[in-house]
Amino acid sequence: MPVLKLQSRLRHTAFTFGISLLLASASFATPRGTVDWDGSEPVAPGVTHSWKADPSGPWVIHLLQVDLREASVQIETAKARNRVQGREKTSVLARIGSRPGHRVVGAVNGDFFSAEGVPVGVQVLRGSLLKNPSYRSVFGITESKKPFISRVSLSAFVVTESGDTLRIQRINGTRYTDELMLYNRYRGNTTGTNRWGAELTVRLIDSARVGVPFRGVVIGVDSLHGNSPIPGPGLVLSGHGLSRSLLLRRVALADTLVFHLGLAPLSQPVWEAIGGLPRIVRNGRVSIETGAEGGENFKNVRHPRTAVGFSRDSSVVYLVTVDGRQPGWSVGMTLPELAELMLSLGAWEAMNLDGGGSTTMVVRDSVVNRPSDATGERPVANAILVVSSAKPDTVSLLDLQPDTLHLPVGASYQFRFRAWDRYRVPLDPDTLSVQWSCDASAGTVDATGLFHAASTAAEGWVRLSCGSLRDSSFVRVAPVDSAWIEP
Repeated sequence: MPVLKLQSRLRHTAFTFGISLLLASASFATPRGTVDWDGSEPVAPGVTHSWKADPSGPWVIHLLQVDLREASVQIETAKARNRVQGREKTSVLARIGSRPGHRVVGAVNGDFFSAEGVPVGVQVLRGSLLKNPSYRSVFGITESKKPFISRVSLSAFVVTESGDTLRIQRINGTRYTDELMLYNRYRGNTTGTNRWGAELTVRLIDSARVGVPFRGVVIGVDSLHGNSPIPGPGLVLSGHGLSRSLLLRRVALADTLVFHLGLAPLSQPVWEAIGGLPRIVRNGRVSIETGAEGGENFKNVRHPRTAVGFSRDSSVVYLVTVDGRQPGWSVGMTLPELAELMLSLGAWEAMNLDGGGSTTMVVRDSVVNRPSDATGERPVANAILVVSSAKPDTVSLLDLQPDTLHLPVGASYQFRFRAWDRYRVPLDPDTLSVQWSCDASAGTVDATGLFHAASTAAEGWVRLSCGSLRDSSFVRVAPVDSAWIEP
């Protein structure tokens, strides 16, 4: 099982693998567009995980390369606890996001965040706007599956039945003087507002989408209490002062409203988006835009880093982590060094994400980098997910357990096995056509893998085959006081 053993050595708990990589790695100073990786493996159709240890830093780098031309691959975002506030580990967000036909095969941590888990920048999840932008860089995917990096601002308003246009100031935030707010399910169960306003509860007719108008019907009006319940498939408009007066004068129960939620200057409907700062590559050149976005204080200091970028033709997305704060393993990168790395991968546009102890990459449910916090992986506000809907491929790996078996004479044992396709997707053993056999001196084995030991002391092999694949287990048959199992 060499492939599985290689994967286990990728994990940060395996110190010996890290040392061997450091000794074997070549110089990182390679021409742009090429990196001499220490290892690379397919994760799903269109998705590849590569890794490198460069002793010149030293740096330990991981890359998830995602080909958006592959129909079964999507880039999504995840929000901890599905609320504006909340933190979860990246590995937990990846696990929660997986379901049959929707496998999260990779993930990295996302935006900077507050102690409560509120992301600094915007987030869009499957077309729903969770939070306002902060006019810092945003990475996103349009409904047509095109990646973008841009600084954006909120362009939001609602049109009443009489044709009046009411501007929406913010999404899911605290309501201030004279503001008109929009609250959806990511706020929580209620708006959290006081009684000094008016609130309209709206049932959606169309799905809420960023960049596409959608309709909703007013099903409740409250001008006395505040803190209105937020319906799961709907939203609440909440106005204070002037906005309160406008809502009560121009909107009535059962009115149909048309909502326009946009992120200027983007013109295409946005499917997913997540914030970060700053942009580090623009139009194929290093462009550390701390002046416009912030981050000057950590620009030229080596830290653990997470970054996202995409190719000039927008067909490939690059998700990158660089371990740091671990002398002898990996010291982290400055933003200029990170930008050069992204250019070397082929990125035409790239953006820095939250780093430091937040830097995490997950591949197939395992954290493959070495987070720098002493406590291990840090809970974060949100994450970028790589999702595959590909059906399982043909079997390419078998694992018969146990490797060695000691049984008393005449005893029986039910052998089990696991199987994976070439992308390491687990397969159901009951759906596979397999053949069992064993050395006659050791006993017999039936078509289900049930082994019956010989009646006298003996030893031999039990064999499993599936097409051209093979695995085996060594069996020793002995008196009863000598029976045990070795994993």
